[in-house]
Amino acid sequence: MKRETSSRGCRFSSTVSCFTKQKHAANDEMSTLTPTRSQSRPHPSSGKGKRAELIVRAARVDDLPAILLIENSCFPPGIAFTARQVRRLLANPNAIPRVAEGTGSRETKISIAGWCVGLVRHAGRHVTGRIYTVAIDPDCQDRGVGKRLITDMLDELVVRDVHRVYLEVRADNTRAIALYEKLGFNIVRDLSGYYGDHVHGVSMRRIMLPTSPPLSSRAEGPPAAAPDGK
Repeated sequence: MKRETSSRGCRFSSTVSCFTKQKHAANDEMSTLTPTRSQSRPHPSSGKGKRAELIVRAARVDDLPAILLIENSCFPPGIAFTARQVRRLLANPNAIPRVAEGTGSRETKISIAGWCVGLVRHAGRHVTGRIYTVAIDPDCQDRGVGKRLITDMLDELVVRDVHRVYLEVRADNTRAIALYEKLGFNIVRDLSGYYGDHVHGVSMRRIMLPTSPPLSSRAEGPPAAAPDGK
């Protein structure tokens, strides 16, 4: 991932909220960023810590306004995806964009609590995946939204015969790393200066199929994503 708040090598925003932008972002299981909103919208249930009633589904073009609100709340300018970038991800046949919808209260309309994108790469006989970005609405943190999105993404990657899944995250983002480890990821490579001067990252990997070879040393792993993560 590399956005790191969310991770963009992998961007990870939140608490799992703005988690993973592949090298883009900062520290959010995480969220240390103060969200800024240009408009208000309803959010699933009220009160942090409550588990929202969620439906994870494929992201659509009509989700664009909600996705952009989350992006701008989780990531600073230059790291937050633009409308053009989101549209490109939605149209990319090798991308798996997902949103988590929260049912909210009786008075509240259904709203988007977070979104994530996985990428699939075919290289010869091997199929690898990458958790490219995870961003959760700051108002929906600590409700299991990020974990639900990532779990759903991993299930989809299995269906697509992905053998290994990679992501990048800031080395000091211990909360996100702990979550990824619970979901079966292991650190395979240190990324010195990956998020800028003196801001280091790690590459993590999850073996998806029992027939895959065992994990090896931390020196392994695919080349890190480009610094801009876009």
